[in-house]
Amino acid sequence: MDVLFNFEHPFLLLFIVLASYPLYKTYAQIFFGDNFEKLSLAFHYLLQRDWVSFKKGEYWDDKHNSHKIYYFIGICILWDLSVYEGLCRLFFE
Repeated sequence: MDVLFNFEHPFLLLFIVLASYPLYKTYAQIFFGDNFEKLSLAFHYLLQRDWVSFKKGEYWDDKHNSHKIYYFIGICILWDLSVYEGLCRLFFE
């Protein structure tokens, strides 16, 4: 899987990232609410140390909200790479 290290068509990848904006927005609404009201809370817990959350009694809330951000970023990256790989195999091989 050399797509992770060797992008032969970087402008295609850039086009896919820009064209996927509506999909990213939909995913963000699924993860963080319709008006992204839970996004600031998720970033707060992402930047806060785990031991601080543990002392406050918010450890599991911290883990849950941090994982939301990680899954969102992961899904967006995997979508871009899978579409890129599919288009490269379809049109450039």
